[in-house]
Amino acid sequence: DAADAFSEPVEVHIGDARHVRLPLAVAEAVYSASVQAMVNSLQHAGAEVERWVRVDGDGDGVSVEIGDRGEGFDPHAVPTERLGVRVSILERVAGVGGAARVDAAPGEGTVVTLRWPAEAGGDS
Repeated sequence: DAADAFSEPVEVHIGDARHVRLPLAVAEAVYSASVQAMVNSLQHAGAEVERWVRVDGDGDGVSVEIGDRGEGFDPHAVPTERLGVRVSILERVAGVGGAARVDAAPGEGTVVTLRWPAEAGGDS
């Protein structure tokens, strides 16, 4: 529903996740982080680029991928005082026992991957 409300299209793919039952705090964190990743894409990736969300069941957990083929960025070049991705996505998901990863490069788009529960060794 959130993807339908945006000004640019976001293609949504729901895999085998409908059977997964998440604790309320986890569902809220994953949902909020996913929406923030879509908002970031709309603000920074450029107009008329391919955007998607993929939701899949992962055993008793969930995996969500939010991506775009937009402008991309260098995550290591983001100043530490810029809290958006770190607080709104990475820390929000980690706070409920999940993991989040941002894969991005200038000119190559951005993919945010959220997992709950975090895999052994984590990937955030």
